[in-house]
Amino acid sequence: MFRLYDARFDAEAQMLLAVLRAAGFDAMFASDEGAVLSGLPPGRRNPHAIWLRSAPDSREAKEARALVLRSLQPIHPERCPECDYDLRSVSAPRCPECGTPFRPRLEEWRCANCGESIEGQFTDCWHCGAGRPKREAGKGGS
Repeated sequence: MFRLYDARFDAEAQMLLAVLRAAGFDAMFASDEGAVLSGLPPGRRNPHAIWLRSAPDSREAKEARALVLRSLQPIHPERCPECDYDLRSVSAPRCPECGTPFRPRLEEWRCANCGESIEGQFTDCWHCGAGRPKREAGKGGS
């Protein structure tokens, strides 16, 4: 078990832990009930530190680190957080001025059940609760 990431605040830590667990990683907070009994090393504990039950140099650890980094990239900001370049008309997922990466906006989708238009980051319809349709093999978008 090793410390994967030190989150800066609780909301960031909760979001990253949920993303890691949803992807199947055995991740936890040091403050989780039973953490001491489960093998976390003693000493200074950051309540926002995320621990991964894996060897630090394992393939799983590398995949978890990559997932954390992708999750922390902003979703297509209007301006680059590094150089302040205007990104509103940029389609590539990185700043053309300094190369800072960001996650592209997800395309909106239409609920097959009620026809409501839903923002791309959501997996369920806010109006009727139906799930986002699965992508068909070989087709882009939903």
